[in-house]
Amino acid sequence: MSTITTRTGKGKALTHAELDDNFINLNADKAETLADVGVTATIDEVNLLDGATLSTAELNLLDGVTSTTAELNILDGVTSTAAELNILDGVTSTTAELNILDGVTATTAELNIMDGVTATTEELNYVDGVTSAIQTQIDTKAPSAGASLTGTTSFESLSDGTITVTAFVDEDDMSSNSAGLVPTQQSVKAYVDSQVTAQDLDVTSDSGTIAIDLDSETMTIAGGEGIDTSATGNTVTIAGEDASTSNKGVAKFDSADFAVSSGEVNLVTSAAAFGAVGDGTTDDTTALQSAMDSVAVSGAWLDGANKTYLITTTIDVDQGAFCRMRNFKFKLGTSYTDQGRFNCDAGSGTTAMTVALDNIVLDGGRGDYKSGNEPWTDTTTDFGGYDTIEPSLSAFFKVNAKNEETTTHITNCRFENHHGIAAVRVDSYGTTIIQGCVFKNLSFQSFAVYQAVFDSNDNITAHKGRTIVSDVYAENVGLLPDTFAVGGTAMTFASTTAAPQGSFNFLAIGGEYSLSNATCKNYASCGVTADRNEKFNATNITITNDSDRSFSSNPSGAFWIEGCEESNVTNLTVEITARATIDTTGLDNCLLQIYLKDGNKVFFNNVFLKTDESTAYVNKLIRSSGKGAAHCHIENFYVSGICRNLDDAVSFLLLPNSTIEHDVRLLHGYIKHGDIKIEVPYNATVQDVYLEGASGNGDVLFIPAGNAGVTGSVGDATVTGCYIDGTVSNTTAFTGSLNIIGNKYIGSVTSTGSGNTGKFVVSDNARIAGGLAVTCSGPTGNSAVEIRGNALIEGVTRVDGANNAIISDNNTERRITIEDVQHFQVVGNTAKTDTAESCIFVYPTTASNILAGIISGNNCLIKTGTSGAGYITLASSVTNVMEGLNNKLIVNWS
Repeated sequence: MSTITTRTGKGKALTHAELDDNFINLNADKAETLADVGVTATIDEVNLLDGATLSTAELNLLDGVTSTTAELNILDGVTSTAAELNILDGVTSTTAELNILDGVTATTAELNIMDGVTATTEELNYVDGVTSAIQTQIDTKAPSAGASLTGTTSFESLSDGTITVTAFVDEDDMSSNSAGLVPTQQSVKAYVDSQVTAQDLDVTSDSGTIAIDLDSETMTIAGGEGIDTSATGNTVTIAGEDASTSNKGVAKFDSADFAVSSGEVNLVTSAAAFGAVGDGTTDDTTALQSAMDSVAVSGAWLDGANKTYLITTTIDVDQGAFCRMRNFKFKLGTSYTDQGRFNCDAGSGTTAMTVALDNIVLDGGRGDYKSGNEPWTDTTTDFGGYDTIEPSLSAFFKVNAKNEETTTHITNCRFENHHGIAAVRVDSYGTTIIQGCVFKNLSFQSFAVYQAVFDSNDNITAHKGRTIVSDVYAENVGLLPDTFAVGGTAMTFASTTAAPQGSFNFLAIGGEYSLSNATCKNYASCGVTADRNEKFNATNITITNDSDRSFSSNPSGAFWIEGCEESNVTNLTVEITARATIDTTGLDNCLLQIYLKDGNKVFFNNVFLKTDESTAYVNKLIRSSGKGAAHCHIENFYVSGICRNLDDAVSFLLLPNSTIEHDVRLLHGYIKHGDIKIEVPYNATVQDVYLEGASGNGDVLFIPAGNAGVTGSVGDATVTGCYIDGTVSNTTAFTGSLNIIGNKYIGSVTSTGSGNTGKFVVSDNARIAGGLAVTCSGPTGNSAVEIRGNALIEGVTRVDGANNAIISDNNTERRITIEDVQHFQVVGNTAKTDTAESCIFVYPTTASNILAGIISGNNCLIKTGTSGAGYITLASSVTNVMEGLNNKLIVNWS
């Protein structure tokens, strides 16, 4: 007996090499006992472990089964016989069947022996992969086979290729919310029952809400007066009943009796139904009065079928709250004493009116079928030496309904050849809309809307209502005829001493006013008039005048803003190529008139103003008058043409008894002729303006107040980024600062305001062609002057009466003069001269006025050959000046 000892301990599998190294010689004739294993074996059996052929007896010892020698050959790679396997599994097999084990294709008979089922050759091919791929065979055959399972079947998942089921669940609330779980019937029922019970149908109506329990309640759809309901199958029908005298319902109308626009249905009544003829010669006044009495109550539209109706007296609309007319053409009487008109009068405050005019055409006969002189009335107010007159006749269409719910819509109408205060006059606290209308050859005004509460002095005490005007055109408004009568006295245009001063076109007073896409050609006083509006917005406005009959005695403007609290104007064009001779002599008119009260604000953007280059048809180009804290802002503007008063071409003046608090800003513009004049500026800016001065004027002037009672202190003014052909001149007493900075060109700069105690700055200008002279309040005051970094000052630079002055880093071509300046520095300048003068000259009227001065680091250049020129000259009595410090004195400027 031998013992096998391993290196690694019990239970560790050994390789052949380990066996060779560790086994004791077992080649004895008798079996040895394997230590630690407990299996009896012969020496031959153990040989099997190291590659030797085993005998039957060897295996018998290992597994206790009787085997043949041939049977054991399976273990060493030798083909076994059927008898061999029979011994192992007890099943009778053929020799061919056993070939499955060694990779040889089996026959049908082989498998039959194993599973008892007759197999085909294709079946056997699954086993060894011959003939067809296994997956292909399965894909082809598996679907055609049905599976019948009994008992309990366990699975990992079931799938149809899209949905994969992993388990069944009994879950009444479906809380898992899984796409891979299948609920039981009981779970589905419990979940559906719980959901149906919890659901309500919520219904909201005009007068209440309800909730219908879908599990136990029924919703009823009930009809009412004029409405029936019925249900058939799955359909509920709601139908209107036929209307009757006792029951509301559906009624039928002839198409001539109603109009539909944008879903709105309105009743229509024919003028012919009231006996109106509409032939232009029959007097239809009475018939139309009856018609208006009817529709004023019913609210129906009165339709004129586009016929022409003659009216000779006033038609009153005062029997109800409505006045709606459409498709009418009107002619008036042949004389001014039988001129027809409409008067809609609901009074004040109690009744709101609905007024609408659509497709109305008026031919008033002015200059055509009218006979006699137009009657005018002297208002006893004079302007410019002319009597102020207005038409003696009222507006053609007048509305008086001072209620905030009043609405007036005037659309697609044409008013021509009319003598009267206006074509349309509206006194309303509600909404007025004028759209798509034309006004031509009217003696005074196109339309006038009054939407405010006035006191006895015509002051607005409360704003009411709003006016919206768009796409309107006016032509020849306010032009006098050749002959007319004032107070019964005949007068001719050629010799008139009267003027239609109040001929304000496109006029709205008070409230809110919006005007867009408006054109006016030939006006008397104003082409557009915004009078004391709470808010005024205008865009795309064009005003032209080429008529020599246009004039006004009032200070007037093509575009007029008066006392509006807040105004915004964009895209304004005014072009005047002719006016009456009267306007070219002495009357005060302009292209743009701005009248601002305390706190008013106006903003202009994109303004084009043009008039004739040789004949002055206007007195001023832009005329602004303000009071108190008014704000005027004009940006992106172009102004060309001449005016009579070029010194005031663009002026911003203060009204009497004003406080100095106004804000004026001119930004990014061009002015070909005339000056810019700003009275006592409080906060003024002129920026990026090209002032050409084509007529010899081209100044920016800051001047004292011209009217009495103006109080306050002059604040700040800035001129920057400009080209100014003339002078920047200040004659006011600044207490703030006057800044002339970064300009491209200035003709000259002067400031001579008495009592100027502020700060005066001239810096970084490209060129000042003339001189620069600054006079302040006196050397003992608070005034300060800074002249710095100017690229070229061609004239004399002079500072007098300042407390402190710094002149540095400038390039000057004439002398720098310091007079009565208490403290000064002249430093780092290039000071040239070609005249009999010193480059730098200190010459006070009183030597003691100069307490300290420094002249240092200057380049003083005298042009070659200049007689009498010097470098730095100090008056003999001046002792407190340090000069000669690093100054360069050169005589080589040529």
